[in-house]
Amino acid sequence: MFSLTGIRFWKKTLKIKIKGDKPLNALVLRYRNKLEKDRCEYAFAIQNKGQMAWRADLVLSDIDLKVIYWDLYAQTDDGEEPVAVGSLKNLIRFPLYDGKYRNKETGMFMHPYITPEKNIAFQYREYTPQDTLGFRIREGFVLLLYFILSPFIKRKNIVLVYEKFCQMAEDNGFYFFKYCMDNELEKKRSCHIYYIIDKASKDKEMLIPYEKNVIPFMSLKHKLYMLGAKQLVSTDTRKHLYAWRMRMSLISHMVRKIPLIFLQHGVLGLKRVEHIYGKGQVGECNLFIVSSDYEKEIVRENFGYRDDEIAVTGLARWDVLSDKSDTIIPGSIDYNMLLLMPTWRNWLEEVDDETFVNSEYFKRYSELLGSKELMVLLEKRNLQLCFYIHPKFRNYIKDFDVDNRRIRIVQFGEEPLNQLIMRCKMLITDYSSVSWDVFYQHKPVTFYQFDLDRYTESQGSYMDMKTELFGDRVTDIHKLIRIVDGYANTNFKLKAEYDNMYNRYFKYVDDDNSARIAGYLQINT
Repeated sequence: MFSLTGIRFWKKTLKIKIKGDKPLNALVLRYRNKLEKDRCEYAFAIQNKGQMAWRADLVLSDIDLKVIYWDLYAQTDDGEEPVAVGSLKNLIRFPLYDGKYRNKETGMFMHPYITPEKNIAFQYREYTPQDTLGFRIREGFVLLLYFILSPFIKRKNIVLVYEKFCQMAEDNGFYFFKYCMDNELEKKRSCHIYYIIDKASKDKEMLIPYEKNVIPFMSLKHKLYMLGAKQLVSTDTRKHLYAWRMRMSLISHMVRKIPLIFLQHGVLGLKRVEHIYGKGQVGECNLFIVSSDYEKEIVRENFGYRDDEIAVTGLARWDVLSDKSDTIIPGSIDYNMLLLMPTWRNWLEEVDDETFVNSEYFKRYSELLGSKELMVLLEKRNLQLCFYIHPKFRNYIKDFDVDNRRIRIVQFGEEPLNQLIMRCKMLITDYSSVSWDVFYQHKPVTFYQFDLDRYTESQGSYMDMKTELFGDRVTDIHKLIRIVDGYANTNFKLKAEYDNMYNRYFKYVDDDNSARIAGYLQINT
């Protein structure tokens, strides 16, 4: 076993001291990536300090640092093993510890952190205001104030509802909150229910009717009520309730103890996420909301939850889903709208522009958007294609150059996603869970999966992509366009083979999903 005995960032060099129980051949810093071909590593210059102890230096300015995670490995004749944090865990967790390498020219920095396995690792990411010492001092003030006010705050029986990064109000969180407000659930359950959202969010307008129950993200009230909350209800993990990434925090760890009802973004099946939302993981919850017995079995078998920790209720946002594909929208070419919504790829998350535009992902979707064959189809069938990229890739939308009056690029936050889902005639996606929302309305879905092998290696799925999908699966543009043309010829009627799958994937098709979820609120009065 190898463990850390010293760590220091000196100018542009990472200086490490370690000890072990066997001879060390090399110490390497390795970029964490599920795809083997995309991994890279750099070796330290090592000096033997005697008695199975070594000192190692790595000049960080000389290597190609990638976002986000880097792991430290000791290599020996017997193989390799991660380096444990050892006796330095208290130092690295100490709120005033500020060890880091910062590149002020790029705005990026590297800092150490401790993995769940108690090994030393590093994050390389953008430097934010939450990474400063001043922010942690202000957190100390919040803690002091909370301990003074906690008796009053706890008596309020606070429930906090939020969505991704507290930036949105268009998913299951918003529609559950809306149900609570419209049905006066606060009075019925003797509690106070609040929605947390950033003041700069465009979705804030959705909350105007309930503004008395809306709290600005990262405000003093938000922090105090977060510390005193009895229950959280969210589409995302507890981490999304506070500053997403920071060097250290005095209060974020306290949120882990608050019971969480996890509403999900969509139905599980197309993307493996138990390493995030499973029992014992960073996204662990107390109640897992699912849509069917089929999905419940996925959670029970793969996530480690008991039957009583999984609730088959349906998704809150489905309460308001209705087919609006025949509604004429002012300013639109036609009401026959196709929705193109690919999901993200974990091997492209937070890469630079050059890496993204050279990726197969970008090239394939650029080829589709610029296809002459697609242009002929859209003109012939009098269609409009709306391209909506995943929020994690929103910074790359500028790279797609589209000059076609029948193709509309929808920026993240420009229009509520559920409105696009209701207005579309059909969906073209790859592995996005939004496909379930479209299928829920008995609309056709086509899965454009040109990189299935790579996706399976890096992300994986719970469904057999070749036998269990509820829509046509294609790997090339020409077949994709032919399938869309075929659906247009039948006025986008769902094929019988997929219609027969409907009852397997949905238990409830009504407007009572939020009501069923509300029945699981556990508020101590």
